[in-house]
Amino acid sequence: MSEVSVYRRYAAALLQLARQAGKGDAWLAQLQEVTAAFHDCRQLRAVLENRFVDLNKRRHIVDELGRRLSLEKPVVSFIKLLIDRKRIDAFAGIVDVFEASVDADAGRVQVQVRAARPLKPEVLSALKALLSEKLRQEPKLLAKTDSRLIGGLQLAWSGNLYDGSVKGRLDALEHTLLIG
Repeated sequence: MSEVSVYRRYAAALLQLARQAGKGDAWLAQLQEVTAAFHDCRQLRAVLENRFVDLNKRRHIVDELGRRLSLEKPVVSFIKLLIDRKRIDAFAGIVDVFEASVDADAGRVQVQVRAARPLKPEVLSALKALLSEKLRQEPKLLAKTDSRLIGGLQLAWSGNLYDGSVKGRLDALEHTLLIG
């Protein structure tokens, strides 16, 4: 089974439970806290992924993590399920798919914003307002910097790409010159 289908399957199961409980956004926030904990403490993730560490020990670590982060029981149980099924290494991908699904349920669309330099808050606010009007959905901006763009920005959402970067324009010019 491909990684993406694993992400989708587990995210769909969790989303079904979240919908029933009316907790999509709350559980997403908690899963993002766990993601941040994994990022901040790589040893934590390494121990949870290590199959040579006793399963009960890893489950106990998740219980402690749940207490420290005030995670709801279903979120803790979900993480334990991933450990039990040897899928904890897919955690980040599952959270990404879960986030997109929760956002879709809430009428939000994720928009990847890539710019050569960090965008000022007022620029992001103006961009969000413009996209809200054009897309007729609430945009959730996920901003990243990419110095290869030289200038301008790229927007990607729901399979669409708008490339207003200098690099994109130079690539298009190169293509035109090479093709004809």
